[in-house]
Amino acid sequence: MAETGKSFVKKFIGFSVVTWVSFIISFLSAPISTRLFDPYVLGKINIFNTYTNLWGILILVGLDQAYARFYYERPNNRTVGYLFTFCFAVTYSLILLFVILAIPFRDFLSQVMFQEKDNLLLWLFFLSVFCTATLRYLNLTYRMEKDIKLYTIQGILMALISKVLYIGVGFWDSSYKPALVVLTVSHLILALVFLLIQKERFEKIRKYDKEVTKEIFSFAIPLIPVSILMWANSSIPQIVMQNTMDYHSVGIFTSAVALANIILLVQAGFNTYWVPYTYENYKTQTGQFFKVHRYLVCVVTLFGLFVVLSQDIIFLLLGEKYRAAKVFFPFLILAPICYIIGETTGMGIGISKKTYLNITVFTVSVVVNLFFCMLLRIPMGIPGIAIATSMAAIVSMILKTYLGEKHYHVVDSYKYMFFSVTIIAASAIITLLVGNMLMKYFLLLGAMFAAALFFRHEVNDLFRYTKSFVR
Repeated sequence: MAETGKSFVKKFIGFSVVTWVSFIISFLSAPISTRLFDPYVLGKINIFNTYTNLWGILILVGLDQAYARFYYERPNNRTVGYLFTFCFAVTYSLILLFVILAIPFRDFLSQVMFQEKDNLLLWLFFLSVFCTATLRYLNLTYRMEKDIKLYTIQGILMALISKVLYIGVGFWDSSYKPALVVLTVSHLILALVFLLIQKERFEKIRKYDKEVTKEIFSFAIPLIPVSILMWANSSIPQIVMQNTMDYHSVGIFTSAVALANIILLVQAGFNTYWVPYTYENYKTQTGQFFKVHRYLVCVVTLFGLFVVLSQDIIFLLLGEKYRAAKVFFPFLILAPICYIIGETTGMGIGISKKTYLNITVFTVSVVVNLFFCMLLRIPMGIPGIAIATSMAAIVSMILKTYLGEKHYHVVDSYKYMFFSVTIIAASAIITLLVGNMLMKYFLLLGAMFAAALFFRHEVNDLFRYTKSFVR
């Protein structure tokens, strides 16, 4: 049954709470962490998380996304319990196999990933991969069941662990290894507790179903290279800096990225609720999708421009060593904006089950990202890396839109998307090139006015709807 507008908004807001709370926690912890830890330390922690995310993707082999896709349309009329148990069993088997195969090469792996031979780091890494996979499945289950309560509790606890606990350790020892120990062990406890709470979701598989396995893996396998490419797209800047600059640069860059993720406040709850909503309603809700696209572009653009205007204030949160990132900060904002827009415009790829098309999208994006990172890092340094990141995001959005629209029509006018990218890119260029403070803010205010004028109908509609919703 299609949901009413108010029902959609209520659940959207409900699933947004985690992101809002997480951002508030990050917002409050940033002034402490960037003064307590040197950029080198935060760079090491970020690289650890970067490789954890990569191996989490490899271990999941696309089964997490298959689980979401087939939750409502289960092959061979199998139960949710069967689907849940099957995906978990395959994933945990792969984790065990990975650890067994990795142990003989532990020194090599540690040297490649962390640039030092350390068994402690490697075992923390194995545990972190286990936690990533476990919490991912549980998170997806709450989303598909629209269980806002459990989703929120898990999300807030993860935010507290990731943003607060290691700071406490930093007062005792501000090096990176104690922080990683506390982070990993805390995530392990969280994963085991939630797994125990949800143990009734598992169903004893009495008979292997070949048909189900075939359909699940037909959907999931093409997602493996896609997921790796998505990881590469987001991680290339850090890895390039790790190998051609230093961990200090990584720390500065990733701290700015964390601030740029304020844009995710707009996205908050959207992707979380959008995926199950589209799979459940795509046959009947085309008109609703047109509106969602226009309003999302409007909100994310105006909010992005507001953040750019407020960047001098925002950067007061960070320690003095991190404020050099201000000059390239708007380029980092452009990237999440493009990816948010692409979530609506490219949904035809998932609906049509042609997941292999994402390989094209992210292969091109990764090539663009790597090429411009290597090209611009020498003459421009970290700002060049930020520009490369934004260029890759724009390319990804355009390709995803083109391929998605071929299979499911979501965009009734492309002018919104292209205006958004143009105005945000212009604000980033202004910030980078205009040194005069007065002139810079005059031009940025002009960009904000132009955007408000362009989106005047959408702003008016959203204002009216908000008033009626509040009443």
